[in-house]
Amino acid sequence: MKKNLIITAVVLVLSVAAYALFIRPRLTAAPAPQLVVKPQTHKEAIDTLRIDSTVAEKPIELTALSEKDTKALFDTTDLSKVLSSIQPIENDKPYIEIFNGFYGPDHYRIEFYIDKVSKDASNPFRYLLSGKTRYKKNIVPFAGEINLQEFYKGKDPNIEGVENFYSTIGEFKLKEDSKVKGSGTFSGKVAIDFNYNQYDPKIKPEVGLWFYNKQASSKGGGFLLEGNWKKNALLSNDQKSFIVAKDLFIIADDILPHFSIGERDVEVNPKYRHLGWDNFWENDEWWAASPAQ
Repeated sequence: MKKNLIITAVVLVLSVAAYALFIRPRLTAAPAPQLVVKPQTHKEAIDTLRIDSTVAEKPIELTALSEKDTKALFDTTDLSKVLSSIQPIENDKPYIEIFNGFYGPDHYRIEFYIDKVSKDASNPFRYLLSGKTRYKKNIVPFAGEINLQEFYKGKDPNIEGVENFYSTIGEFKLKEDSKVKGSGTFSGKVAIDFNYNQYDPKIKPEVGLWFYNKQASSKGGGFLLEGNWKKNALLSNDQKSFIVAKDLFIIADDILPHFSIGERDVEVNPKYRHLGWDNFWENDEWWAASPAQ
């Protein structure tokens, strides 16, 4: 009995000591200060490509192409691939890329799926295209054209490696199917910045979009459509502004402050997700004949 009491006393003493030395300090110590991380915008992430981000950004250099140089360039350049939502990846399996944008006074999300693009055989500056738009739950087919009118050779002195590019500006008109209730016509300005990517010296250079500076014609979006949608109905004055880009996030913060957060992996600011962005990462294949559920 005496031996058991001694053991019990020893265990009690050790338990009290352990509490005093290890457990109590953890319970009473002030919580560690939380590190406040300022979200980095998409533009700030792009700025990391600059030669020296500590100095003021220099203006990009745009030189108008002569008529001869323009013809020579576009006789051999086909922008159909970079304007299409259907992008091939490894093993020739297509990847679908939706062009996102802002629509109307509340800047609600609108999506463009462009499935067919063809360069006019008789006019190298004209492209015919068709596809579908989705605004909220309304999906409407469209068809129309792009007409390129201005042509420039550009250089960005702020970056190395991808500083040379071409820029073209024109007009577009995309008419939604008039049989669909509430359909309309999108029209306005188109801007495309592109260059040639030489991935392999043994392979012919490949045309691709150029995204690296907001001073460019596409505002850094690579491919930009900006203008107005007008309802097809006769005598209707219903129209709304819109803007769509291949890389919408580089210009989004200029429209909705702090819209995008994160670096290369962009996240939509939670306060804007109710504007159609809550399912941004979901692949519901709304453009397909039989959408995935």
